[in-house]
Amino acid sequence: MHSALEGKHTTKALLEDGSTVALCVMDSALPDATWYEAVSMMRTAVPTARRVVVTPWERFVAEGTATFWHAQAAGKIDAHLLLPRGVRDEEFHVAIGELLNDWGATAAPQVVSIQVISPARTPLTRQISEFLLRSGTPHGIHHPDSEQGRAVLARYTGEPDRWPLVAAADIVEHCTSVRSWPPGSTADLTRSSWKASSTSRSSAPGPLGSLRPCTRRARGSAPSPSSPTPSAVRRAPVR
Repeated sequence: MHSALEGKHTTKALLEDGSTVALCVMDSALPDATWYEAVSMMRTAVPTARRVVVTPWERFVAEGTATFWHAQAAGKIDAHLLLPRGVRDEEFHVAIGELLNDWGATAAPQVVSIQVISPARTPLTRQISEFLLRSGTPHGIHHPDSEQGRAVLARYTGEPDRWPLVAAADIVEHCTSVRSWPPGSTADLTRSSWKASSTSRSSAPGPLGSLRPCTRRARGSAPSPSSPTPSAVRRAPVR
């Protein structure tokens, strides 16, 4: 892309195609618009994308950094970086990686392990979402009339019109509290959500498949029958 207008059309085409735009990187000098105008275009098209302005070394000193600092402090851009001058530029790559990690932490997850079905955002649904966020479990909250909601309702065999419903793997339960969830619990659902992925890894043949867990006997506990006692150990005679 060599202009702000071309970047706008390309971004619009990607969104219409169903793609996700996580990061927009633009030059500080564009032929058809200022970088500030280009940032405004991208912010209108993709409000959740991170916005980075890059400047080559030849113009970095002349353009200065005060204007970019003010724009970053105001939230107009997320970073102003020096354009890499070599094949390896760790500082540039680290900055881009941190921005993508930040975007990934706030964007909707692409792979959902637990689905919460509720017709409205209630305090309980927020508590469930906060619990799953703290446990690092990707999840989504859906309306019962949505495609995900109808799929979960087709698997639910409990009493109707009980919200919220929480689904993970082969479990669909009505949640009444984050602390008390009979007959299951949020921890059971979290373990169940990772069961499918962990089963595929553990069932794969490999050199680690035949290893047994190693346990250490606690101090003062009785030794196992297979382990020799100190009196049964014979010492070699000293000559």
